[in-house]
Parts: sequence; C-alpha cells; structure tokens
Amino acid sequence: VTSSLLQMQARRFADPNVKTAFQETQDRLRSISLIHDLLYRKEQDGMIDLRDYLGRLLQELSATYGASARGIAVDLDAERIEIDLDRGPPLALAVTEAIINAFKHAFEPGQGGRISVSARRRDEQIEIVVRDTGRGVSGGTENDSSLGMKLIRAFAAQLGGSFSLESDRGAVFRLTIPA
Repeated sequence: VTSSLLQMQARRFADPNVKTAFQETQDRLRSISLIHDLLYRKEQDGMIDLRDYLGRLLQELSATYGASARGIAVDLDAERIEIDLDRGPPLALAVTEAIINAFKHAFEPGQGGRISVSARRRDEQIEIVVRDTGRGVSGGTENDSSLGMKLIRAFAAQLGGSFSLESDRGAVFRLTIPA
C-alpha cells in the first residue's frame, strides 16, 4: 500500500530527480516487505533464509532496473544462512543499497555487464559481497556523502558489522556481520 501511494505521488512530478527519489524509497520498502513475506510463508520462529531472501530481492530489483533489456546478467551464490528477524531489515536495506548502486552507476548506457551477489559464513562472521563488472569506484568509496552510503554505514553499525567498497575489475561491496 505504501509503495503504491509513493508511486501515485511520483506521477505528480516531472522532475526526473524527484521521480528517482520516489523509486529508491519504493525499492527500500520492497526490500523490507520481502522479509515479512518470507516470514509469513514459512513458520521458522522468526528466522529468515538469507539465500531465499537474496534470490527474491535480486529478481525484484532486476525487473525494476531492466536488467535483461540493459544486458545486465545477475547471479547469486549463497549458502543457506538463517538470520533473525531483528537483523533482517537493516541487513536487507544495506544489501539493497549496494545492489541499486550497481544498477544505477556501474554500467555505461548500452554497455551491459554482470552483478554477482554472494553470501558465505567465514568463521564467526557472515560475509555478503555485491560485485559488478562495471567502471568501479574511484578513491575507495563512491560519493561517500550520498544517502545510500550513509544508510549502508548506519545499517552496518546497527548490525555490529563493517562494510567496504573497493575497485577490482568493477565495484566490490563487502558487508561483514557477526553470525
């Protein structure tokens, strides 16, 4: 309902920057609603299967940002990892920001490429990596003062984890949180 209201409001504006801001807010809301949808479908004492969640999130964002039409392949390589509901929304929002950033900034028009998402347990940590084959980032972080980067930083701190953004034949976003 909230997403539909935002979509109706966005239609009132001609400015593409305003429309983009509404779309980004809708994407953030969608990432949270996916978590709740997974909980309602499964009775797992408030646990979310991260692999299922990331798969659905990638599918939704790929459709929203026209991955196929733009020649952008998207893939997921994730272990079955369960996370509790309290950590679900901030984790979902941080990963959503990283994926949206790749769709919006990684590829030149008509270029195409690949966005890969992985989730693994590493010792007592969970590591989620969003990698693209686009232009990468200069100076380590792309627009460090952007709302997306501020949100990622806040969500990583809320989860007791850390994140990094680097260039390695494209941009590599890495979020590490306690298991």
